[in-house]
Amino acid sequence: MPSEFRFHRLRLRSFLSAFAFLAVSLMTAADVAAQAEATTGVIRGVVRDPTGSGVAGAAVLIVHRETGLQATVETTSSGTFIRTLLPVGTYDVTARALGQFGDEQIQGLILRLGETLDLVLEFKPVALSEITISGEQSPLVDTEESSSSQRLDGEVVDALPNNGRNFLDLTLLTPGVQVSQGPDGDVLNIGGQRGIFNNVVVDGADFNNPFFGEQRGGQRPAFTFNQDAVEEVVVVSQGAPAEFGRSSGGFVNVLTKSGTNEFQGSAHYFGQWDGISATYPSSRGGGKPEFNRGQFGFTLGGPIVRDKAFFFVAYDQQDMSETKQQNRVVQNDAELQKLNSFLQTEWPGLFTNEFGPITRTDDNRALIAKLDYNLSDRHQASVKYNYTWSQQVNGTFDVDAWGLSANGIEESKSHAVNGSLRSQLSNTVSNEFRIQYAREDRPRAYSGPLIPGATPPAPPSFGAIGGRPFPDIGMDFADGFRIGLPFFLPIDPGYDTRLQIVDNVTKLAGDHLFKAGFEYNRTTVEQQFVGFSNGLYKFNDVDGFINFVQQGNLYVTCSDGSDSALGVCPDGTEITGPVDLYLQAATVGSTPQDQLGLQSFSVSELAFFIQDTWQPRSNLTLNMGVRWEGAWHPDVFVKPEDTFYAPWLSDARFPSDGTIPNDLNNFQPRFGLAWDPADDGRMLVRANAGSYFARIPMLVFAQHRTANGAFQTNIFRSSAESGFLGPVPAIDELIDPSGQVPFQPGVQVADKNLQLPRTWSFSAGVERYVSDVVAASVNYQHARTDNLFRFVNRNAAELGAPFAAGAAGLGDLTTTESLARSRYNAVTVGLKGQGALNGRVSFDANYTLAFDKSDDDNERDPFTFRYADASNLMPEYGWSDRDRRHAFNTFVLVALPGDVLFNNIVRYASASPVSEDCSNAGQRAASPGARICSDGSILTRNTLRRDNEFFTWDLRFSKSFQFGSGQTIEPILEIFNLTNADNFLDTAQGSLLFNFDGTIRSGLGDTRRAQLGVRFRF
Repeated sequence: MPSEFRFHRLRLRSFLSAFAFLAVSLMTAADVAAQAEATTGVIRGVVRDPTGSGVAGAAVLIVHRETGLQATVETTSSGTFIRTLLPVGTYDVTARALGQFGDEQIQGLILRLGETLDLVLEFKPVALSEITISGEQSPLVDTEESSSSQRLDGEVVDALPNNGRNFLDLTLLTPGVQVSQGPDGDVLNIGGQRGIFNNVVVDGADFNNPFFGEQRGGQRPAFTFNQDAVEEVVVVSQGAPAEFGRSSGGFVNVLTKSGTNEFQGSAHYFGQWDGISATYPSSRGGGKPEFNRGQFGFTLGGPIVRDKAFFFVAYDQQDMSETKQQNRVVQNDAELQKLNSFLQTEWPGLFTNEFGPITRTDDNRALIAKLDYNLSDRHQASVKYNYTWSQQVNGTFDVDAWGLSANGIEESKSHAVNGSLRSQLSNTVSNEFRIQYAREDRPRAYSGPLIPGATPPAPPSFGAIGGRPFPDIGMDFADGFRIGLPFFLPIDPGYDTRLQIVDNVTKLAGDHLFKAGFEYNRTTVEQQFVGFSNGLYKFNDVDGFINFVQQGNLYVTCSDGSDSALGVCPDGTEITGPVDLYLQAATVGSTPQDQLGLQSFSVSELAFFIQDTWQPRSNLTLNMGVRWEGAWHPDVFVKPEDTFYAPWLSDARFPSDGTIPNDLNNFQPRFGLAWDPADDGRMLVRANAGSYFARIPMLVFAQHRTANGAFQTNIFRSSAESGFLGPVPAIDELIDPSGQVPFQPGVQVADKNLQLPRTWSFSAGVERYVSDVVAASVNYQHARTDNLFRFVNRNAAELGAPFAAGAAGLGDLTTTESLARSRYNAVTVGLKGQGALNGRVSFDANYTLAFDKSDDDNERDPFTFRYADASNLMPEYGWSDRDRRHAFNTFVLVALPGDVLFNNIVRYASASPVSEDCSNAGQRAASPGARICSDGSILTRNTLRRDNEFFTWDLRFSKSFQFGSGQTIEPILEIFNLTNADNFLDTAQGSLLFNFDGTIRSGLGDTRRAQLGVRFRF
């Protein structure tokens, strides 16, 4: 056993012992306040006699109306009681005591996800005991909630217009939640943090992709659940208690529905087509879009054994096809006309409609099957299976400069099994155990045109070299003319797995509710990225490509008639030749070619937490806790001393020791305060502060394992350097990699001090009823994030290229460092109402003024440097790519006469930043390097604004018609982007040569579209 592993195991064993001792000590301490629950809620309270004294030994019966679950607990010596781990729903609570008192009952209590209902049951003399109190219905101001959060219950999720019916789109109604557009597709940003730092939790289980760092499926699937299966969504933008971790961004907590004692179900169909959509309003558009979408599904739930076992199943499917007329390079361009003419002559019928409209599909399926079982009044078990599948033909890129053949087939499919056991061990102690196993496959296939006789780029073809025809695919006018596979086509296999185990124990002790638990996550990845295994050519122009195909790698003859094979004429004139750059990925040494790009490794994460929810007074709740997380990152499979950079490992200037550091010192204190000054339930003063750590996506670690000059490398050539490196291969050939010694290879390493990103956050706010049905709020948020990982070339010329010693030296030394930072400050004002105007109107509106700064916004792309000069990173600190200065969100639910529902969403976000170009003052920079001016100065990053201001008004009209016994049918009309705003998607993408994530869109957003639907319920 390696000594390092023994050391870590001893440290872990010592920590476990200390944690166990502390947890037991806390639970044996001497009643209660609010706590957060991932999948359930809490009912607690005090039973008093007519004099106000606590009644010991009283029996409290808690009945869940939907399932008949009956839980009985006894009050403590001070009269307090608690029942944790209760399913959400409607409850009746009855207190009973022997003697002169009658029963005390509260009916119709609504318990929501993660909520704590705090009750006071006061016994009355027998003569008055017939009085029954009705419970409150979802108060507007939760006076025990210390976190900054937005709650969307099932009724709201069900009622709002939603283009595509993806529940995650509704999170955009939360203050501080925005979408940013980057080179790797759209990402969801919460509280000014990178999108990869969010944690999406569904039914208490992580719903994240560990390799790419986003939610499961990423931006590919139209949806991952039937929206009608969602019980509740809670978005915590800041202030999550110690129970929640693995994120320095926000938490999206989703609860799906369960079966009840009543058979209930629904079926729906929604349809969109171009006949009821608008034409693009801008001259940048291409007329009316051609598309159709059909979405249908059902839900069904009910009892298997009444009061004991229940089932719930939900399915949704979408079939969609769209032809984009806009965003394509214009056909009358002289270069394109020349190219199209050549392609039709050289390869007739092969590249048809290369730069015309592109037809894409967006097909999707999602299934949930759930079983809940009341083992007894003290033990409840649940098992859920979730399946998703999506496919987008030609879905990889939607970028102006790329042709049809640059696209692939995007797919995502996942299977997940979740189980939980909730146990009330005694009147004051409960335990929750959760387990998940999940697998997600994200392959990417290519089915585009091939040069006649070419072999598709599948792993078995990797060994075929020299004279074997290979694909000739994809056109790109953004980076000069390019022909060859985009970097991440194809991917197969491409999957990850997750094993997650969680156990939490809760103890009521006096005024304290203690909770302690642990979590174990083991994620594995199996990926094979073939990259440029089949070669990629970049030309300065179309003529270079045509000449190269027709004449091969010939060189221009110098004016004196001499040969210019070295790329330089006798008079000193440099001949650039037709091929600007040729790239070919290949393995090195004895590594078999069929292992090119192959990744297989795992990451283990362990976490412990302890928190105390303390209610020293009835109007004051304090939540205090600490969380520890450790991350064991993968080993490298080529020993550092065997890598190409081994000669520099002893050099103090070299940033890495060749390994990927673990991170085991992540202690995170958390604090929250909720105060009701008048103790009347009408005002909340909230504050929270804490530390949060985020994960680093496994994709980043993958580069450290293979891009080391010893496992694989990129062979490069150009016409100008052919005499030195060798000739550029013909269009139907590859370079034989056997015997090739890497020439100044680009390598990627982890900095020896690499750490997980850490955010310190603080929030304070006030909520207050301004009438019985309307509440107002104001909130301030601050987030300070350090140790953000960034990619820096530590062998850059401006740093003196210290490791580029001739042919045996290094090229780019891409180092993953923890040196970036971000700062976020925001003020939000909100207004919400429930049952206003005689119960006909409910609404929630918020405006956020945010200031978001950073010096690096790279989500996870280890192939692009996002700075102008590695020797001067100070000008990189400016407005972040996520900085949407102004944001306004509202939804309004209106019941019109005749029981017609008129529901609305309005969202606005101001434009995000972009950098200025020195060479053309006032214009956006084409690349970070364009910010270096002729005098050597560097313009500060992101001082201009993109053309991506966003506005949408979505609305829905519907009316339910009842027939039979409890059966309804509801016709629905929805209109999205009512004002037909441009909503231009301005990605500021720069080069996409090395892009790997796909699903990138640019150009105009969706036009005004209408959707017709019908829903049947019973």
